[in-house]
Amino acid sequence: MKNKMSIMQFGSYPQSEVKDSALISVLNNTAGQLPTRLNHAKWTDYGYYVSSEIASYMWYIDLVIDNHAYRGVYSKSYRPSANSFRSYSVTKTSSHPDCYQKDHGYTIDHVYWFKYEPITWRVLDVQSGKAFIMASLVLDSQNFHSSTTKRTINGITVNANNYKESYIRAWLNHDFYNVAFNSLEKDRIKTTFVDNSPVSTGNTMNPHECADTYDKVFLLSYAEFMSNTYRLKANTPNCFLASDYAKSQGVYPSSSGYSWWWLRSPDSSYNDYARVVLNADVIDSSDVDRTYYGVVPALWISL
Repeated sequence: MKNKMSIMQFGSYPQSEVKDSALISVLNNTAGQLPTRLNHAKWTDYGYYVSSEIASYMWYIDLVIDNHAYRGVYSKSYRPSANSFRSYSVTKTSSHPDCYQKDHGYTIDHVYWFKYEPITWRVLDVQSGKAFIMASLVLDSQNFHSSTTKRTINGITVNANNYKESYIRAWLNHDFYNVAFNSLEKDRIKTTFVDNSPVSTGNTMNPHECADTYDKVFLLSYAEFMSNTYRLKANTPNCFLASDYAKSQGVYPSSSGYSWWWLRSPDSSYNDYARVVLNADVIDSSDVDRTYYGVVPALWISL
């Protein structure tokens, strides 16, 4: 049966920035030595790209203080920007003096802390004891893929906007999945058949379609976003605010206050473009290597 739009909480992810100076002092002392390119200390390298190669310049650390989890973020450079229009791309160089992270107030050579908080989800559908849910915030900012060039995988040419072989699909089902959910929550997440056919992209034919996938976590397709079943209603707008943590990763700050976010569908005209949502009902396409589009995960769970 179909369910009216509602919300629920499930899993957790770093979201709100910690502002309490006493707590920040405790967290900084517990984290200890700051990371460098040659010595990460107790921190983990994000593995973000600069000029098409993984470079050590941004790290995170997860700590638990008084039964509350926090993530620290520290960087020596800003995420890559391409030019004066600040079109962030993993194929470009880093440390642009005016960037989206800086626009949000996050500067280099400074540790910022974010509290792990329950993820709030929009319930888009309920069927046979399971629910289709979609995050109610832009939770992170990631590129769709790390290159705009074609690749050869097992003897087959793969386009840069191939969702099956994309960076963002791997990130959702490994990095995000393992951070956001504990073992009991993972048991409730269903492995979902993810339709990547031309129809899912909004076309009867799409030369850049990819094979269907089976995933725990995924992005909405163009067709799902536009369908009557999953269409976000006027009282729950298609606009998404970004978490503080997503802002620290460089998500785009539009003039409306809402962020832009990825769909999984490839553009039908360009093999290095994927579809994105720009405020409310405006759908566009963008280079897959852009890092400033938000991530709004979706999944099916048992009730």
